[in-house]
Amino acid sequence: MHYEEVKMLLERSSDFLEFANRAFKDGKYSLATFLAEQAVQPRKGCRVR
Repeated sequence: MHYEEVKMLLERSSDFLEFANRAFKDGKYSLATFLAEQAVQPRKGCRVR
């Protein structure tokens, strides 16, 4: 992956995590769980090999 792609995926991951935290604070636990999983997915693709 190119640096720009990795940077974009990590930024997207951070956004999803922020949304998950907001949903959790609002008591929307199912949505928070879904968004937290979405936050993890891009990071799995950016592993250092």
